[in-house]
Amino acid sequence: MAETKKRYQLGIIGWPLGYSLSPAMHNAALKAAGLSGEYREIPVKPEALEGWLEREAPKLDGFNVTMPHKEAVCAWLKQHGRVRNSRDQRMGAVNAVRVEQGRLVGCNTDGDGFLRLLDRTSDSSRLFDERSEKKVVLLGAGGAARAIAFSLAASGFGEIRIWNRHRERAQALANDLAPYAKGNAACHSSVLEAVDAAALKGVDLLVQTTPAGMKGKEPLPCDIPFDLLEKLDRAAKPSKKPVLCDIVYDPKETPFLLRAKEHGLTFVGGLGMLIEQAALSFEFWFGDVVPKEKLRRISLVMGHAIGDSI
Repeated sequence: MAETKKRYQLGIIGWPLGYSLSPAMHNAALKAAGLSGEYREIPVKPEALEGWLEREAPKLDGFNVTMPHKEAVCAWLKQHGRVRNSRDQRMGAVNAVRVEQGRLVGCNTDGDGFLRLLDRTSDSSRLFDERSEKKVVLLGAGGAARAIAFSLAASGFGEIRIWNRHRERAQALANDLAPYAKGNAACHSSVLEAVDAAALKGVDLLVQTTPAGMKGKEPLPCDIPFDLLEKLDRAAKPSKKPVLCDIVYDPKETPFLLRAKEHGLTFVGGLGMLIEQAALSFEFWFGDVVPKEKLRRISLVMGHAIGDSI
């Protein structure tokens, strides 16, 4: 009798859902990798999350985690499952989980997806040269900001400045980052009181990590001095021109990126990060099953799958 081909069950949990591009990307990736299975949206209300993790999650092979559950899932895994490594534990946020013989194991691919985007984009790949001298300003201190900050520190970026409208959240991230960043002697983290000339002095990378500018959301609750950034850009050598990034991907050109465009600044949109973190999630689930040459193509496959969806 022919062996029955395993059919993988995957999904994404969050609340609310109905907007995610993940099913299109991952279903295309399953097909390209020669795997049978399904990836679907799984709406889970915050008050139902713990019960879902206990009873429903073990029935899957893997799943992604989106707002507002990333930090809550990480906290649950620390007690009842496992987080992949100490870095992801310190981040305090998880966006991908695999099921190993009924036990849940989580990781965070957001930060590494962001780094992969920068490295694969011609306008921003130069940031990795002499990165210990690079200065980064993060707008926001939520789950995505935490992932990006820890990945930047691990990669060797020299200084990370954090602004958040609730200062205590920015301080908490800086505090959590400080002991982890000791492995990189050059890394220094600090909290900004405002996004002003002093904050942006010598900045190499400015990253907007909040939901601000997303469809249905308000713009950033702080004034970005784009005139100043334009002056810094004009005065800088090509290798020192600041790069602006917004991790929001819908719309493709957020109010933040439109302002950057108006001022002639170098900018990177968030769609690439979405694709790269999804590809890393797929590798987390199937790295031992799918040949490496197929895994290397997954980002391209996912990008084609969503095409002009936005």
